[in-house]
Amino acid sequence: MVLVDSSIWLTALDSEKPCAYRARIQLEELLGNYMVAVCDSIRFDVLHRIGTDQRAEFMSYFNRLPVLSVKASTWNIAIQIAWEMQANEVDLSQSEAIVVALALQNKTPLFTFSSGQINVNNIRRLKLLQ
Repeated sequence: MVLVDSSIWLTALDSEKPCAYRARIQLEELLGNYMVAVCDSIRFDVLHRIGTDQRAEFMSYFNRLPVLSVKASTWNIAIQIAWEMQANEVDLSQSEAIVVALALQNKTPLFTFSSGQINVNNIRRLKLLQ
């Protein structure tokens, strides 16, 4: 299973981005092999940014995918990561920290284009799918 960040979903939808084709191909492969997981913050991030014409399709995708739950322990890991990144001058948003914490907590590779999440890998041993 791979935790697919909203940066991948949104990039795959934006044909003007140079890496959109790569994101779309890899995402389709993961979806075809039933290897994709999401969390509520990823679902929210994607669903509030897409157009109304795509909502039904994406709700259908997300309703069939495993959802990793954010627990109290996930928040504790996320704040530790945020402090570490702050000390190392790495810009990481709250939602990015939660997604990283979930990936670490579940020992799940993370598929992301987020530079903040990718930079976490230099400090923490995060499994990244690239």
